[in-house]
Amino acid sequence: MSYRHRLEGTLSIHPALSAQDKQQFDAEYDRFTWGLVDLCTLYHRDDTMTADPIKDIGILMTDFFSPRNYRLDGVLRWIGEDGSTGRVEVEDKEIRVSADNEPEPQELGISLIESLVSDNPDRQVLAIDLINQDYEVLEDRERFLPHLAALTEDKDMDLRLAAIHTLARFKEYAPKVVPILTMALTDPVPWIRTAAAEILGRFGKSAQDALPALNDLTHDDEQRPKAQAHQAIHRILSELPRMPGRQSG
Repeated sequence: MSYRHRLEGTLSIHPALSAQDKQQFDAEYDRFTWGLVDLCTLYHRDDTMTADPIKDIGILMTDFFSPRNYRLDGVLRWIGEDGSTGRVEVEDKEIRVSADNEPEPQELGISLIESLVSDNPDRQVLAIDLINQDYEVLEDRERFLPHLAALTEDKDMDLRLAAIHTLARFKEYAPKVVPILTMALTDPVPWIRTAAAEILGRFGKSAQDALPALNDLTHDDEQRPKAQAHQAIHRILSELPRMPGRQSG
């Protein structure tokens, strides 16, 4: 798999963008790698490359679409600089990347940790993508958590964000993942605080220990982390048994 990819195809936006949100999208993203075909269709500009499709699409979700109650669906095809190919499948808030020529699961498991702890950011990003992509076939998944946790504190913002998005796959290990995501709520980068809050919301009642930190985030100086914290709190509380005297929302 090449480290850089061109993405082909479109993603559907549900529901259609409002005129106001389209105007804001054009103002914020038109100069970057994404554009609108119409109010219901998003595309990746064919003259740009990306090292991490999951990160790029994840930023769009957490920074723009999810806070406005839109979802993305569709399949993009990626083409690497070396001619390798694969798919990026987007369904609601899940992103899956697959290569047309997959490595054997056993070989993959052996090499992933070596890549996560390497000093090469490209190898680390690729390893994070492969964990996300091959999560279902990986054995002893819990062994990756300490290494992903370390990357959420890396000096490289892209690595931190990629690791946080991949932790969403580890919901079955919520008691160990929730504290990692809770720490990320204090990250200096607003996108990362927003992403951590959004994933904690997805964990639902399994993330109830994060409620105090999410409540602190509702006082954030930035609007998007603040809004995502409110949504996450609402989602978590909606899955907890209603206590006498507790107000919903």
